[in-house]
Amino acid sequence: MRFSAHHRKKMGELFGVEGFAKTEKCNVCGGTYFERMLPSADNKDLYFIRCRRCNAITYNLVPTAEIQKKIYENYDYWGDAEGGQYTFSGEDRFAKHLYAILPVSRDAGTIRILDFGGGDGSLAKAFAENHLNSGIDADIEIDVVDYGDNICPDSGRMRFRKTFPISSLEDGRMYDIIIASAVMEHLDNPGEAFRILFAHLKKSGSVYFRTPYMYPLYSLMRRFGVNMDMEWPDHIWDMGKEFWEGLPGIPGIGEGLKCVLSRPSIVEKTLKSDFGVAAASHIMKAPWHLFHGWPYVGGWECVYVKE
Repeated sequence: MRFSAHHRKKMGELFGVEGFAKTEKCNVCGGTYFERMLPSADNKDLYFIRCRRCNAITYNLVPTAEIQKKIYENYDYWGDAEGGQYTFSGEDRFAKHLYAILPVSRDAGTIRILDFGGGDGSLAKAFAENHLNSGIDADIEIDVVDYGDNICPDSGRMRFRKTFPISSLEDGRMYDIIIASAVMEHLDNPGEAFRILFAHLKKSGSVYFRTPYMYPLYSLMRRFGVNMDMEWPDHIWDMGKEFWEGLPGIPGIGEGLKCVLSRPSIVEKTLKSDFGVAAASHIMKAPWHLFHGWPYVGGWECVYVKE
């Protein structure tokens, strides 16, 4: 999801502090103890907090449901010449990345994919096409949960459905693959979304998450007097290694999950689409592969399997 820095500034000016709710508890795990962290350089009333229970980083002030609705009236997708909607620069590249890390049983008669926050389903479609092109003998059903109204048309052995909100998913409808890329950071109540997603994941099914993990880099840059745009108020969560690897241990949410992949996320921009940002992202992520304690990576991705 993309919003300009100017738009974010205007959102803050329009609604002011009164338009945001004070964080009383962690809306991931329900924890009530927070570590106060750095303030925002742009707003004296705003500062970061870390939940001591689950390690999710958020803010002391977050948008109300009403404000979030107004924010997402200005939702801006990436797009392509065919009109596809997604939240990544080059869905084919991302789809191949997911194909390599999200296995699907080749014996399945029907593969069900849930694309949470997936625009019109273009990413899930590209992901599914990789499986069909590999010769897998299955029909593919793709359900998309998203604010927008557009949905990819049915094509060959692929069928698409759209629903919103996530609580509207059919009881008992189970999925082989769940994709939740660049969406959890926007939610006012990600704990509820986690519970619903995991309840709809089949046994041995896989779920993929990708989120910003920018606070360590923000903290480093502040030491040098540089103010990074953390994209508040549309980004209200920062979730990194400690959070994601601890999620299976959170009671009531992560039981029965096994973390099979946890690492810095794929670089969103390409050298062709934005050379400077892509090059900087590769440079910042590279040390992690040598020194796994390196936190200045900008984003995180993980895969869980339901046991």
